[in-house]
Amino acid sequence: MRQYHVSNKALLVNPQGKILFVRFHSKDADGNPKQWWDFPGGRIETAEEAPIEALAREVCEEVGVKIDHTKARPFHTSYWGLKGDTKTNPVVGIFY
Repeated sequence: MRQYHVSNKALLVNPQGKILFVRFHSKDADGNPKQWWDFPGGRIETAEEAPIEALAREVCEEVGVKIDHTKARPFHTSYWGLKGDTKTNPVVGIFY
């Protein structure tokens, strides 16, 4: 049976209509720095019962914003692989 990771991403919009992006930093397999822009969010942990719980936790951890997760509504799903590997590391993304 294939195992998927589930990742949640939050599009946070302020009253002026501006959307929050986060700049992430990491290193590739060769140790070279890489950076990218993304929405705050992340994977569901084993102890979390619902994706919405993980969304609230990840947003708070990454940007220090406590969201009212009861107002979050999923509007898009996507599929990708960790480091591009969809065969052994597939991820299902839920965007709120």
